[in-house]
Amino acid sequence: MKEDKALKKVLKQKGKFQLPNHFEYTLMQAVYQEAEKKKRRSYAVGLITISFVSLSFIVATFFFISPYLDLRSYTKYISFNNPLFQFYSMIGFIALFLLMMESIIRKKMLKHR
Repeated sequence: MKEDKALKKVLKQKGKFQLPNHFEYTLMQAVYQEAEKKKRRSYAVGLITISFVSLSFIVATFFFISPYLDLRSYTKYISFNNPLFQFYSMIGFIALFLLMMESIIRKKMLKHR
């Protein structure tokens, strides 16, 4: 009962209170900042999850297929001095670099919209 009376009294005095200048603007700024933090957090969690799942698939594939493969015959291809291994490694690094650059550019373009 006391709370209801107090609430009614405050609502009657509502006209007497005045909000500070730019109250709505600062409130919306805080809301947008929280939304941006949530978006960044979900992006990071998604990236970590995808990386973990991908690594798990690679390890599981190697674990389940390795008994059927004679890995000693493949060691000559994995040598760091092998030009074919160097070429494929370079192609892999270039692909990862381009994916990283595409992600950065996409973030900047979405920020400017």
